[in-house]
Amino acid sequence: MSSKSNYNYFHKKSKQTKKIINDNNYTYRSLLFILKKYIKKLPLKSLILDVGCGTGNISLYLANIGFEVFGIDVSPKAVKLAQKSSKSLKLNNLTTFNISDVNKVSLEKEKYCLIICSEVIEHLKNDKKVLSMISNSLKKNGLLIISVPSKNAPLFRWGYADKFDAEVGHLRRYSESELISLVENQNLKVIETKKTEGLLRNSLFILNNLGWIVRFIKGPLVIIFSLLDNLFIRLFKESQIFVIAKK
Repeated sequence: MSSKSNYNYFHKKSKQTKKIINDNNYTYRSLLFILKKYIKKLPLKSLILDVGCGTGNISLYLANIGFEVFGIDVSPKAVKLAQKSSKSLKLNNLTTFNISDVNKVSLEKEKYCLIICSEVIEHLKNDKKVLSMISNSLKKNGLLIISVPSKNAPLFRWGYADKFDAEVGHLRRYSESELISLVENQNLKVIETKKTEGLLRNSLFILNNLGWIVRFIKGPLVIIFSLLDNLFIRLFKESQIFVIAKK
C-alpha cells in the first residue's frame, strides 16, 4: 500500500468538523493538555504550523483562540474536509490548509512560533531530514510539539498492533531516548517529555471491534476513562510519547 493510500485508508471514515473540539475531547485530550500549557506564552496571531493536520481539528481549535495556522497533510480528502470545516466555522481568515507531502516540500519559507508534528514522522522514510526542515522553520525560541507511537506499547509488544501499523503506514516506533536524540540532533533543546496513552485507550483506537466505543466517551466519562488509562500506563507502560522542544 502506498503512503498516500495509507493516509486515505486512515481517513476513510473522516467527516467534516461541525464544531470546535473542547479541552475534554477524548481523541485529542493529551495533545490539547500539552498545547494549553504552552500556547499561554504565545501572543495572539502567532504563526503556527500543523504538520499532518488531518481534517484540521487541532488547527481549527488554535485558530478559534486567535492564532494564524497553516496546516498541511498528504491526504486530499482530509485537506478538503479541513477547508470545508474552516469555511463553515468562519475561521478561513486564520487558517490555510494545503495538500503537501512533507517529504517533498520546503517548510522554510516561513518562520513559525510553534510547530505541531503529531503522529507523523513514524510514517516517513527520512525522519531526520524532515525534523531538520522543521527545526529550520522555527523562529528563535520557537517550540516544537511532537508525538510518536512508543515501542513500549503493550499491544505492540504482544503482537496485536502489527496489522494496524501496516494499514496506517507506520514504518517504525520510537523509544523515549531515541526520540529525544533525534530531536536534539536538529539543534533543538528538549524541555519536556510526556508518556501518554495506556493499554485501555490504545486498544480503543487500534482494535477494530472496539473503536465504536470512542464515540460515547463524553462528559464525565472522559475523566473516568483518562484516570483508568493513567493507571494502565503505570501497569503496562505507554503507547505514545510526546517531546516538547525549543529552538
